[in-house]
Amino acid sequence: ISEDAVLWSPLVQLMSSLVASKGRTMDHPVDGILVQQAAGEVYLFMQHTVPGIGSSKYHLDREIGLRRYTMKLDRLRTLTAA
Repeated sequence: ISEDAVLWSPLVQLMSSLVASKGRTMDHPVDGILVQQAAGEVYLFMQHTVPGIGSSKYHLDREIGLRRYTMKLDRLRTLTAA
């Protein structure tokens, strides 16, 4: 996370993904997060099995499409503390 696009918090793996080809993962995060202050939650969006990169042909149990994940805001703050 960055507030100024210069200084960044440490990288944290939030979920795993399979490598599709040429080092690219089958799943890509969608740019940005949505913060619900009143609920104390953060919504993260992931495109699963990205068309043209990922394939459900060999991984039939893989999700396809856009999915929203919810995390407690305090948890995100803890994970990204410098």
